[in-house]
Amino acid sequence: MKIFNSIVQCFRWLQIFIAPVIICSIIALFTYENSKTTSIVLIVTGIIGGVGMAEFVRRKYGLSNFFSRLYSNEADKKPSK
Repeated sequence: MKIFNSIVQCFRWLQIFIAPVIICSIIALFTYENSKTTSIVLIVTGIIGGVGMAEFVRRKYGLSNFFSRLYSNEADKKPSK
């Protein structure tokens, strides 16, 4: 069970990591023709930003808590009387 939990946590970490990498890579794709150096800098910035964001979420909130709050549906909560 511990191995399964570790694999799930890795996938959650990768989900947070990949968002800035994809955004910066798309921007780098458009700037590649003009400046290859800028494209490389953008990709490296995306990787560093992704690692920083994923580690920040992991340390501050925890990956499970972060995704459970993200995927929760507030409309399903019943009002307390």
